[in-house]
Amino acid sequence: GATTPVIISYATGSYTVPSPELYVTEATGYTITPLKTSVTAGSNETFTITAVAPSGISVSWVPAFISVSPSAGVTYPEVVNASTSGYSFNVTAIKAGTYNITAAGGIGPSSLGEVSSASASWNVIPGTPTKVLVQLSTDVPGYTVDYATGAVYVTSIQVTDAYGNLETIPNGSIITLTASAGAFANGMGTWTYTVPSNVTSVTGPAFYPPAAFGSTSEISASVNITSGAYKGVYTGTSNEIITSVNVTAAPAAVLPSEV
Repeated sequence: GATTPVIISYATGSYTVPSPELYVTEATGYTITPLKTSVTAGSNETFTITAVAPSGISVSWVPAFISVSPSAGVTYPEVVNASTSGYSFNVTAIKAGTYNITAAGGIGPSSLGEVSSASASWNVIPGTPTKVLVQLSTDVPGYTVDYATGAVYVTSIQVTDAYGNLETIPNGSIITLTASAGAFANGMGTWTYTVPSNVTSVTGPAFYPPAAFGSTSEISASVNITSGAYKGVYTGTSNEIITSVNVTAAPAAVLPSEV
């Protein structure tokens, strides 16, 4: 790498400024390869980058400018030094999805240099489940308290990892909702559901908060995953629900003998 001064002449005088560094190399391109095709969110994916050169020629310290798409939530080095013997580095993404990584000989599409770029892709999958999300029809983004003027609907029950990625809830998993006060559409303070097929979200029942103005309630959820690598019980709670007007009481409980 070297710099060459550039002299710019103005009517008021001349100024000398450095030009961008110029790297002279016999490298003609790169190869970039992921260690794995799939990793869990928050885990390192290791890439090996190699500088490509004519047969019999070894090169080193060939700058490779790294870009990743999509880039949100991804940690990676912006530049690495490639060689014919290879160099390894880590990239970490926290959101599930497919990513593409590119190594180029310059920064930006207008300055890619004469060393041909190379790309590779890898997948990020959700990590270990950590919590259950209980979302209600009265939820407002950014708020942890809901105000009810009537029945509240459990719009979704989801299991996520530490980064908010949705997990698959396997067939046979058992979901149980428990209300601290009030009742569900079955007239009881609990609701149980067995998942019939693999899903990422389950719609729950209507919930009737306590009828008296100012009453508070909360819905707790447990998801019992009965099979697979993430077998276990995971829990979470809804926002606090405050009855903002006197509302209709919950329906009477339906006993098994009445069904």
